[in-house]
Amino acid sequence: MRIVTLAMAVLLLVPPLHLDAVNPDVAGPSEQVLELLTRGLGLHPLLARVPSVLLAMIVSWWINRTFTFAVRQPASLAEFLRFAAVASGSNITNYAVYSALLLSGLVSWPFIALVIASAFAMAFSYAGMRFAVFRAGERGCGFGVDDRIDEDGTPT
Repeated sequence: MRIVTLAMAVLLLVPPLHLDAVNPDVAGPSEQVLELLTRGLGLHPLLARVPSVLLAMIVSWWINRTFTFAVRQPASLAEFLRFAAVASGSNITNYAVYSALLLSGLVSWPFIALVIASAFAMAFSYAGMRFAVFRAGERGCGFGVDDRIDEDGTPT
């Protein structure tokens, strides 16, 4: 029980390394749309989850491009599709690692498998976002600091 308490304290006290990790800015709108569509309009929860997930992905893309990677180029459909591909790959990585840990018997406690799988997925996601979605020439390095360099090697 102490391990669970310690793990939960760390997860709650340490800011997430990636904005997608337990982010209320993403989860909030997604949950609100899900509630509106299921309770307000009577849609089946499985059907209502589709626009809910799409909204969460759009909000996550906007937060990442604005704050995490400080992209200065105009948004594009191609960028969003790259984001969606990396986010999908991250989810697949998460599930694959989680499943492999539990099915192999290396881990018997689902929470530990979740933490390990989430770490793998976070690394996959960050690398994909940094090198494939929000490329270095199209962004600052985050938090308002510009890291673009001219052809002659001088910072702009």
